[in-house]
Amino acid sequence: MKIREKITLESCVKWFAALCTASLLVASVPFTFFLYQLLLMLSVFFGAGLLLWLFLVDRRVYRRPFFPIFLLFCVSYFVTILLNWQSGFFSNCGQLVYTGIYFFVFFCAFSSFGSEVRSATLKLICRMVFIFSMAVALISLGMMLASYSAEVPYRGTTILIGFNPRNTSMQLSGIAAGPSTLSELCLLGTFSTWYLFGRKEVRRLGPCVVSCAIYLFTIGAANAYSALISMLAFSVLFPLCRGIGNTTGKKIARRGMEATAQMLALCLLVTGVFYGTQRMETAAVNGISQAVYQHELKEAEKNQPDQSAIPGQPPKEVTISRDIKTSANGVRSSIWREGIKLFLAHPLGVTNNAISVKVFYGVPDYEYRNLHNGYLTLLAASGIIGFALILVFGVWFFIKALRGLSTCHDEAKGLLLSVLIASCGAILAADLVNGCFVLWRGLPYIFLWLLLGEICAQITEPSSGKK
Repeated sequence: MKIREKITLESCVKWFAALCTASLLVASVPFTFFLYQLLLMLSVFFGAGLLLWLFLVDRRVYRRPFFPIFLLFCVSYFVTILLNWQSGFFSNCGQLVYTGIYFFVFFCAFSSFGSEVRSATLKLICRMVFIFSMAVALISLGMMLASYSAEVPYRGTTILIGFNPRNTSMQLSGIAAGPSTLSELCLLGTFSTWYLFGRKEVRRLGPCVVSCAIYLFTIGAANAYSALISMLAFSVLFPLCRGIGNTTGKKIARRGMEATAQMLALCLLVTGVFYGTQRMETAAVNGISQAVYQHELKEAEKNQPDQSAIPGQPPKEVTISRDIKTSANGVRSSIWREGIKLFLAHPLGVTNNAISVKVFYGVPDYEYRNLHNGYLTLLAASGIIGFALILVFGVWFFIKALRGLSTCHDEAKGLLLSVLIASCGAILAADLVNGCFVLWRGLPYIFLWLLLGEICAQITEPSSGKK
């Protein structure tokens, strides 16, 4: 009887979120990827069971905000799957199940729970991400300082790990599956650090500052364009939200001027820190390489008077920098043009599995199955109807969130809402160059939908007090 009492919807969602988080954490590192398929199958079956429980037993999901929009999207996308059944019916249905998990479990059900249950769930996955990402960051920084590089098997192919050249610069993959993956882990680790150590009620500045510094250096070395976009989006949205929330005794013009000044200051600070860390890391890597070379040279001269084993040429200096031309304006622009053509040819969608475009990338007709833009991916995969439904949800939700923030008189709650809204905006901004927050399995998207659910709960709950 006691065991049955403990098996509640709230506890199941909490541990299901942890299972999904674990499956995507192990997928981000080649050395732990062997666990991914098992954890993925467990999470899909667990999630399907939760969906049946929500719809057939609990049924609170029917009364949650935005439920009709989500249901219409799922029906619309299922019709698209039927129309394109040859593109992989069962795998597309599996993706639809995961989309339903985002909508109905991580948003609708999660937003209906009490504040203690929601906080416990977020703390659990934040602890998991913090521990895993901190270990990855420290090992990866060690690889950078040692200028280590190697090829390892991953998903049926081989990838480079460590510190490697790309285009005209160097990028750190570390032990992650790539620079973008490493950046994602560190950005989520930064949010987890704030949630665990930086909030007013649990403030511990020491671990917070040290952890964020480690993550910032790792993000700078990973040199991923999406990370810079995310940080700049947060720098814009956070002052905007704080300006909307701090309305007491201030005129609109003054609030607007203060928010604009804060946006500019934060954007300059983030950009300066991003490029500043890259300069420091460049100097550190080159300095260590030169020191090792000089040490080897002295040892060789001491032990081999005949000069036969003296090292050759000194190591070349490396640079870590972000070149926009080779990022958004390079191959991605060609991929986007082909993605638009794909949508125009199939306005009702082709499903995510059928996305394929060919562009020139060293050789003609190089195939990409990733449009490198989450919104274009959503448009091409789900068609105009699915895209319009998600757009309506996004605009409607954003307006409700800002309206709830403007009427919030609780300072702590207003600050929490500002961070949550800005964090969601940062995740969505990264989708401008990669991913798809509706149709892809991804660790940032678990955070996104849980945080959206937390925002929904916060704006529908009464304030604990007025100031």
